Amino acid sequence: PEFSRRTDNVAYLYFNADTNEGNISIADSQFTAFKNILKTRLNNWKIQWTDEHRLSLTAVSAATKLESLFIVDTGSGGLEALVDAKRFLETNWSPDGNQLLFSRQTRKGLELFYLNLGDRRITALNLAGRASKCAWSYDSAALYCAIPEKPLLNDGSAGSEDSFVKITVNNIAGTPEKLYTAADASFVDARDLIYSRAQNAL
Repeated sequence: PEFSRRTDNVAYLYFNADTNEGNISIADSQFTAFKNILKTRLNNWKIQWTDEHRLSLTAVSAATKLESLFIVDTGSGGLEALVDAKRFLETNWSPDGNQLLFSRQTRKGLELFYLNLGDRRITALNLAGRASKCAWSYDSAALYCAIPEKPLLNDGSAGSEDSFVKITVNNIAGTPEKLYTAADASFVDARDLIYSRAQNAL
């Protein structure tokens, strides 16, 4: 189950293996009432709330092993594809739910991309990295990322020697601000970044 940070609701996948059918549903936190949002024949959805009324859904195709990302409106059940058929897809939603940082495999390795839900435009950041090695500021105005000194191959789980940069949303395609380089100190392989609410620590 995925609990909403803004409401008392929880989102979850119910799947009946005998009929090979299921539903993505929402319920109150006590599960006293529920609502089916989307019928599905997939049992591997990754579910995340983006705001009060939208869910982010990621699933892997059994045939191609490629991942796709959708958003669904919990009121209408309307489904929209955002990113289609990518390898090693990772997502990182902004606190306001209107912006997405994601990473996927390219010919160069794992690279970072930015999507604004306002215009659905995808911007390549021309930076190697994984979305899971980045943290949003609480006002959704900036990203703080651990960027590997060498390209990340495969799923990036082998680790990397990282530098840290700040990416400003208002200048998303610009050159990021360098905060720390791997040459400044000992080896750093950053995981699970969190930016403080006081906006003074990473």
